[in-house]
Amino acid sequence: MLEMRKLLSIMVIVVFVVMITNSNNNTLSIRAETFTSNIIIENNLSVQVQPSITVDEFDNVYVVWRDYRNDPSLPSNGRGDIYFARSIDDGLSFNISQKVSDDPGDAQQNIPSVAIDSNGVIHVVWEDWRNDADGRWVGSDGGIDGLNNSDIYYANSSDGGITWSTSKMINDDGGTTDQGSPDITIDNNDMIHIVWEDRRRVDNFDIYYANTTDGGRTFNVNKKINDVDSASRDPAIDVDHMNNLHIVWTDYRNTGVTGPDIYYANSTDSGITFSTNIRVSDDITNTYQFWPDIAVGGGIIGIVWEDQRETSVYYANSTDDGITFSSNKRVNDVIGASNWDAAIAINKDGYICVAWEGKDNDIYFANSTDGGATFSPAQRVNDDIGSNFQRLASIALKKRTSYIVWQDNRNGNYDIYFSRSNYPPSITTPISLPNNSIITNDTMTLVVTSVTDLDNDTVYYNFTISDQPDAESGTIYYSGWIKSTSWKPPPLPDGKWYWHTYTSDMWNTTAPNWVWNFTINTTLSYSIQLYEGWNLISIPIIQIDTKLESVLDSINGSYDAIQWYNAGDNSDNWKHHQISKPSELNDLGIIDHIMGFWVHVTQPGGVLLRCSGIIPNENQSITLKTGWNLVGYPSLSNKSRTLALNNLTFDTDIDAIWTYNASNQKWEKIGEFDYFEKGRGYYIHSKDDVIWEVPFQ
Repeated sequence: MLEMRKLLSIMVIVVFVVMITNSNNNTLSIRAETFTSNIIIENNLSVQVQPSITVDEFDNVYVVWRDYRNDPSLPSNGRGDIYFARSIDDGLSFNISQKVSDDPGDAQQNIPSVAIDSNGVIHVVWEDWRNDADGRWVGSDGGIDGLNNSDIYYANSSDGGITWSTSKMINDDGGTTDQGSPDITIDNNDMIHIVWEDRRRVDNFDIYYANTTDGGRTFNVNKKINDVDSASRDPAIDVDHMNNLHIVWTDYRNTGVTGPDIYYANSTDSGITFSTNIRVSDDITNTYQFWPDIAVGGGIIGIVWEDQRETSVYYANSTDDGITFSSNKRVNDVIGASNWDAAIAINKDGYICVAWEGKDNDIYFANSTDGGATFSPAQRVNDDIGSNFQRLASIALKKRTSYIVWQDNRNGNYDIYFSRSNYPPSITTPISLPNNSIITNDTMTLVVTSVTDLDNDTVYYNFTISDQPDAESGTIYYSGWIKSTSWKPPPLPDGKWYWHTYTSDMWNTTAPNWVWNFTINTTLSYSIQLYEGWNLISIPIIQIDTKLESVLDSINGSYDAIQWYNAGDNSDNWKHHQISKPSELNDLGIIDHIMGFWVHVTQPGGVLLRCSGIIPNENQSITLKTGWNLVGYPSLSNKSRTLALNNLTFDTDIDAIWTYNASNQKWEKIGEFDYFEKGRGYYIHSKDDVIWEVPFQ
């Protein structure tokens, strides 16, 4: 079968949940994940095949593959080196690949397998032909010297794959026979375990095993696993949380009766001894089962393989530590198409994921949440359009996120593609501003609830504001993708505004199902009661038109004089406007919100001054000169003397404050427990030139 797989690899180089009718009584495992847009790991215009993937506890993704970039004769005389790439952003992007194998010649390196230990050291094994006279497999005649001499090689990296150790041969047969199809796993003690198919028996292949307890510096004596001398091929290995080893392979001992079959063995002493071999496949006809994969988790030993019963992917498991195995179950829910090259992963909770090459040579995925009793309908992983060849999927599982790589021919030559399952983040809900709010300034903060992503991806929020009820058209403002659940938009014009918020984990975006609104009305009408005679007042809102006549338009005809003391003009502090004088003789023509000024009312019984303007949305600065100043109080919030002075300190910066109460025609001194009041003017005696930051709210 090794020769068949190699020939197949050379030949192919030369040359939201879909619901499918369930003919296997598969029950849909409830899931909300989708698969992300496919990413090419590296497009170097060469050929890459035979990927293997693993993921660590920090969601870093590690991928190795066979790469022909250094082979100008692509591919029949193929060199086929082993290359590696890593993603440190959970698969969003991959770094530039690095060569793992250090063979300086043109020999083939095939079928790599990768694992990561608890210290972040990356471990890779592969089939290597550097010691063969031809440098590659050339057929059963063995080529130049009549031998097919491939070996199992190993290397590691402790710097994230930037540099790699010198390659080391693992098989101890002396290097004169054919070894291939290695697989690697690492236990909780960082002990490295490797299995492969080995032809040192000359007449056929056996399953061999070796381990290392010193991080790959030396390897222990090789051990044979199969207990009958028939052909045994295509091994896979995994380790459980108790460091027990579990190995599965294709076994030909029953050829002509039921074989080839899927067989299993385990070790409970870290590879010192192995159990009696157990047949896993349960068909009673002479039907082929081959290319198995194994995964262990949640008390389940799960095995998948290609089965010529209906040309399907089959599954069996053991829940008694490999003593017995369940009846075989078909994973794919559509028959009539080839389904092969299955890969399996299981998490610690017993969540099972399977990937394989299925209908139309696409990569498919199914999962099980009930220990393999049922599998979900198959879901296509590759997102290309057309009948391209996607093959040799490898799968890794972190919590409930599946990471899948495969060789993909969509670009006309095989590349390594990647996708991962993804649970889109939940819909966030609004907190503030309250729906239908009316706010009196153009500065506000929008707040939504925090969303926890099921994949533990970072959640980003995108606030959208528009002047249309759909919150999506017309004049639009965006926050962009931010991590914060609150956003302060830029100042907005008066009017009604609509908003909602999207969530994204940068793989998938969840649209909101709500729209809230608020109305901005920054223009305020404000009235001040004036009494007959002199009144000391100020306008607490910002005037759009500051011409004196405009500000006092509502009392036109009811006053005859205005005056203001300008502390900054020592040549002429008092500014006047008298109705009886020609305009050119008046030197007061502007009234703004930081001025305190006198108005002489002629209307018996007084009059109501009505003015409109913009509500301050930030502190208003007033320059106080040394000595007396006549100023306004530009705030709509009455405050105690201490709070109103804000950045200034009484007796240090200011030593006297007076106002005039026109209702009783008395002067009032502002003491420690008195309040600044909106609409009044104030005399403030400053001990130095200072800036008063009047709090706007």
